[in-house]
Amino acid sequence: MKTIQTIATTILAVFLVLAPATVFAASTITVATGSTSYNGTATVGVTGTVTPTPTVASNVVLTTTNPTNTVVDVNSVPVSQSTGTYQYNFVAGGTPAWVSGTYTIVAVWAGGGSNATATTTFTYTTNTVQTGVANSATVVASSPLLPGQSVTVVVWSNGPGTAAASYYAPGASSATTLGSPTKLAGVSFAYSFTATLPANSVE
Repeated sequence: MKTIQTIATTILAVFLVLAPATVFAASTITVATGSTSYNGTATVGVTGTVTPTPTVASNVVLTTTNPTNTVVDVNSVPVSQSTGTYQYNFVAGGTPAWVSGTYTIVAVWAGGGSNATATTTFTYTTNTVQTGVANSATVVASSPLLPGQSVTVVVWSNGPGTAAASYYAPGASSATTLGSPTKLAGVSFAYSFTATLPANSVE
């Protein structure tokens, strides 16, 4: 009886050793930007590939942080089930969190019981804005204004700042300030002023 039990144990041990093992390939992901450096309000292009190609719908979560580890952009991007690739674009700048320095993008993918992570970096430089430097321009009406008539002047700037305007009425020896400008909705760094020629102006 002991002999039969020993043989059975031996057969089981051989079976366990000889049984084929199932090996699952580990998933990997890549992430890269179209350029290593950006400035101002440039568009940042992000691409990558998940390997092996996912057989089910899945997304990559892309998180971008600034030099102080503050999140400046985060989004979930679908992965192609035919190629395993993904792509995403976002615009740099626009908030105080966009400071000059090195930015990190972390790509995290999960699907089918597997997951993968990758990182990449790029440098960002804010646009240099001159302070204490005033620029001026002279605007001449395309046709004469009569006393009591109004005209609107629009000013565009290449960056944040302040805008001021004034005009000379006919016969006046000093300029009249137009007051605070109105910022144009949906247009960056654009302001409008409205001037009304006094009714008592010299024609």
